[in-house]
Amino acid sequence: MTDKRHTDKRHTDKRQGKRAPVELKAQFGHQSPEHPGVIRDVSEGGLRLRARKVYPEGTTIFLHIEVPGVGVVDGAAIVKRTRMLKPALPPHHPAEMGLLLVKGDESLAGMVSKLLER
Repeated sequence: MTDKRHTDKRHTDKRQGKRAPVELKAQFGHQSPEHPGVIRDVSEGGLRLRARKVYPEGTTIFLHIEVPGVGVVDGAAIVKRTRMLKPALPPHHPAEMGLLLVKGDESLAGMVSKLLER
């Protein structure tokens, strides 16, 4: 019998390139970084952010990320996808956003490159 999870297109991972799991404290927001969250993984093109606050797809958000060994990194990203997590996972971040790095934002791209090299 075929496992539908591997043939159903809804479960196909469309992301490309190397990914690195991380646990980075972040602040983010539409106008300024004001909401807390946690970056859970990074890739050459984006980030996965868990948080209580979720913005609609297509929204540009500003990030303030604490990176051990690097320092604080500020930058912008575009919300590519959102999803609710049930039950809310500790520390009670019930949602996550897939974020696309803004082209030309070298601060976030540089941070991602360093994390992928580890």
